Amino acid sequence: MSFLSVALLCANFQSSFSLAELAVKLEEHYKRPVFIGVSKVQNKVTGITFPAKLDDLNDELKKNMLRLVPGDALMITDEELSHQEMLGISLPPVDIDFDIKDGKVAAKSTKDPGFGVVEVAKMGWRKKVNLPWFLNGSLITISAKTMLEDDFVRSVALSHGCYARQTPEEWTFTMTPDEFRRRLIKTIERSKNPAIVSRKDYFLAAINSLPNSALTKAMATKGDIQEIKLAPNAPVIRAGLATLKKLMGANADKLDRLSFDKTRQMKLQYQTPLSFRLSIPVFDSENPTDKSEIIVQ
Repeated sequence: MSFLSVALLCANFQSSFSLAELAVKLEEHYKRPVFIGVSKVQNKVTGITFPAKLDDLNDELKKNMLRLVPGDALMITDEELSHQEMLGISLPPVDIDFDIKDGKVAAKSTKDPGFGVVEVAKMGWRKKVNLPWFLNGSLITISAKTMLEDDFVRSVALSHGCYARQTPEEWTFTMTPDEFRRRLIKTIERSKNPAIVSRKDYFLAAINSLPNSALTKAMATKGDIQEIKLAPNAPVIRAGLATLKKLMGANADKLDRLSFDKTRQMKLQYQTPLSFRLSIPVFDSENPTDKSEIIVQ
């Protein structure tokens, strides 16, 4: 085998990398700063061959449930919301080589699994950095030899699905309600938590029932409760009842004698980060004066 053949074989060899290793390799290969924003501790990334076209790199990243975000830097996201924030998992300590001088930044993550993105707000910027509550558990891995301060902060935001809104005094990371919904759906669809898996169809229907106005308010304050009124034929009611029957098992036949009470309002409450309460007024078909509510959570 010729030297050239060996070189080509090595160039296309599929390797396994930690995120810190991947960030360094990507910056070396593509000559761009790298920001990898994820919602949870990530396993090693496999099958990355550093192809010439970024579209091909994106295809390789997607196999690892990651994708590129358009921009000048190489920004990568897992498109989910923080599992740590939802499940109360503590974040790893900060481990990064960082230097900022004359409006320019150099940074390199030294260990996996990255560090909490909330720490970015404490790195001595010329302006205050405000982060929303739902990024509290997110992680960032960085390899950037030199960048302008503004570009660095924007890249951190974009790698987590946010925009960095700038005033003379501060940066504020914001996310659109459509992006919040999309990431919440991805989080639920990929979750292996039994409490989420058993309620997946109900949770997805509930999320899609919420208007953007409710999601905007929910993003503003952690734990804020949003309530919407529902029609009897709303998909979330069908999904909620189906989930409840599945959870009730052999006792599910008790629901068969209940009928919707259309004189009272059906409601859905959403409390961030991932709590739903579906209230369905019913009455006993054999005793119409016996009124109650079915609660699905």
